[in-house]
Amino acid sequence: MEKIAAPLARRKRWASLLSERRLVPFLLILPTIVILAGLVLYPLLSSFYASAFSYNLAKPYLGRHFVGLGNFLTAASDPQFIESVRLTLILSAVAVGVELVLGLAVAVLLNSNLRGMGILQTLIIIPLVMTPVVAGLTWRLIFNPSIGIANFLLESVGLPPSEWNAGPSTALLSVAIVDIWRTTPFVAIILLAGLQGLPPEPLEAAKVDGAGRWKAFRYVTLPMLQPLIAVALLIRVIYSLQIFDTIMILTQGGPGFATEVFNVHLYKTMFRFFDVGYGSALSIVMLAITLFLCFVFYRYTETAKGK
Repeated sequence: MEKIAAPLARRKRWASLLSERRLVPFLLILPTIVILAGLVLYPLLSSFYASAFSYNLAKPYLGRHFVGLGNFLTAASDPQFIESVRLTLILSAVAVGVELVLGLAVAVLLNSNLRGMGILQTLIIIPLVMTPVVAGLTWRLIFNPSIGIANFLLESVGLPPSEWNAGPSTALLSVAIVDIWRTTPFVAIILLAGLQGLPPEPLEAAKVDGAGRWKAFRYVTLPMLQPLIAVALLIRVIYSLQIFDTIMILTQGGPGFATEVFNVHLYKTMFRFFDVGYGSALSIVMLAITLFLCFVFYRYTETAKGK
């Protein structure tokens, strides 16, 4: 009887837990947790493990040697790595800064009651839904020094033609232009949602106090939009740090090393030179930079909410 009673008691305990719905949420998300652990956690741990070794797939005869933090120390003294980080930060600062200003202007325009805003919203969305490869191919044709429309427009207003993505001094600017064109609608959509969700009472109070449109926008609307601005900045900064496909279509990191941003440098390290250990260390550095930026923006968002 005791052997039969014990399983029955366990079944009753499990039945009571399930009946009280304590375990149901955990059981429902368990498959997702298992899949994410396999797709995220395992590669992450593998990267940490590989970063501690000196190992090159193109030179298997050299073997695998434990170097500890040696790969990270190599990155700290690698001028090409430092240059790739510098180019990435410049590209992110220029692209995200312009996108924020243009996105805010577009959001304010779309939030107005002018005619044709529905059609304009549809047209603005087009760059966002284009794949990076298609956008890159389109802009590579636009920037073509011989037949591209960009030089045609410059010459039509009396300016000299530019080399655009083929010139060392203009290639990074060309990439920034494409990134701004593609992702400004994303920022505009986020800020438009914020504008449409703002309470009308503070703006009405500002008008009663005699504030004009600009002062009401600067001192009332913008402070209330700060949390959404922080979210848009966070998402765009993270994705700008990960830009890869557009550059590979436009310039492939060239000319020379003019557009070899971090992800392109990482790609060449891993898939052209097959330096698995050093490439894994670089990927961890990028993860650390991204997490740091997420922490900074999170603190900024929480501070903005508390005001």
